[in-house]
Amino acid sequence: MTTNRPRVLDDALANELFLIPDEVSAELRVSRGDLKRLRDTGLGPAYFTISSTIRYLQTDVDQWRAEHPRGIEIPHRRS
Repeated sequence: MTTNRPRVLDDALANELFLIPDEVSAELRVSRGDLKRLRDTGLGPAYFTISSTIRYLQTDVDQWRAEHPRGIEIPHRRS
């Protein structure tokens, strides 16, 4: 029989710092809209959702910044 129990975070994630989009956009010096475009196009830092809220791991943001020291060209919105 399968039970619906909440998943427990891995020990590896227990000490991770979780960031919200406002914090990431400030850290990357981009607007929230630009961060969303990076998310939507798969060009930004890795992210995940928890109960429909977007979260980033600080280590993923740090890794993305290390891989893109000059930033990245953000796709323009289509009219």
